[in-house]
Amino acid sequence: MIKYHRLNHSHRNLFQLILRGFRLLSRYGFSARKMEFKLDQYLEILHQYDITPTIPITGVILKRHAQIAQKLSKNGVELAGHGYKHIDYTKLSEDEISEHFIHIGEAFRKNNISLSGFRFPYLKHDRICFQGLRNSHFKWDSSSTVYWDVVKDIKIERKKYRNYENMLKQYSYKDSVTYMSLPRFVDNILEIPVSLPDDDLLERGNMKDNNLATKVWGEILRQTHSRGELFSLQVHPERIHIFKEALEKILENSRQLSPKVWTANLGSIYDWWEEKKSFSAGLNFKSNGEYEVDLKCSPRATVLVRSHHLGNDQFYKGSSLMKERKFLIKSDRCPTIGIPKDSSVQLIQFLKNEGFIFELSEMKENYSIYLDTFGKFSEEDEMRALEIIHKSKSPLIRFWRWPNECKSALCITGDIDALTSFDFLGRLFC
Repeated sequence: MIKYHRLNHSHRNLFQLILRGFRLLSRYGFSARKMEFKLDQYLEILHQYDITPTIPITGVILKRHAQIAQKLSKNGVELAGHGYKHIDYTKLSEDEISEHFIHIGEAFRKNNISLSGFRFPYLKHDRICFQGLRNSHFKWDSSSTVYWDVVKDIKIERKKYRNYENMLKQYSYKDSVTYMSLPRFVDNILEIPVSLPDDDLLERGNMKDNNLATKVWGEILRQTHSRGELFSLQVHPERIHIFKEALEKILENSRQLSPKVWTANLGSIYDWWEEKKSFSAGLNFKSNGEYEVDLKCSPRATVLVRSHHLGNDQFYKGSSLMKERKFLIKSDRCPTIGIPKDSSVQLIQFLKNEGFIFELSEMKENYSIYLDTFGKFSEEDEMRALEIIHKSKSPLIRFWRWPNECKSALCITGDIDALTSFDFLGRLFC
């Protein structure tokens, strides 16, 4: 069962913010010069690896430091919304949230910066917050989190680990053991999860160590690559002096993996997920026991085929890459998935999200795989459904999750909610 870990709503009270504020004020100067230097350092590292980051920024900071925001945008940084103010939006009414989104949009438009995505401050949101997003015409959101329990396997001091566990309790997340770290469309908004632990959790857990961060993030990179999933790594610009070496090591390691890792910003992930929604396949049975396959997809689509007669390079779970868009595949049954006509919308959406070719039919004997063991389908059933599909040895065709023959994906992101000491102090009295 998917574990939903709820956020402790008192963790960001005024007293705690003041205590934390004294520790963090040293990171900011009285002017923005100190943070500009850190931003330049941050971007220089990423540009060496041809990576464009996504940096959510609050509307207030964008207005106050418009020239810096415009410079970031001109240098290829994808800026996203991060609230009008850096506050807990679950404390606001629906009308107040809508008003804040109007102000965010105005700030971006006034500075000629495009706005398509959002991340809630503190990664905190609820149903009303999401309703506000939908009404404000955002295309994607990155406020949900997936936790990778990798710290427990690394030798660290017991006191540090206890402190880390206490910090972890303050987050709301889903467990990677039972939940896939993948984008999902929810009411036409693509939800792109952030991976935990990020730099914020490690630092507040008193784990400001590059070697430790390298091990933690390196293991998440390994697991997401093995599983073909997304590693959305938060490293905030103000902490680049703490985690510089760890970030560089992760980027270097990602380049060494095979099959390739797709490095992209969050907006590009949205564009890809939207693009692959239109992919389709035509299949025609031939009398000699073969199916003629005609795929309708973009040139950068990654096509996987499971077949004893096609391909010998196993890309993922017994499937091989197929470069052709028209080909023949030997199969006694249609090399797709069949599902009952009364299948839930959730099951249908899951199969679409995963790029499987499927049909609604009661003729189960016609398909390589027939999924009829699910009544109501939820996120809790996703891994079980994949296990059934992967255990089958029958021929199967699917569009893979990522483009250009990449097995997994990596995003680097980190928000901006202050550029000076005065900006940070101002957060305490929002």
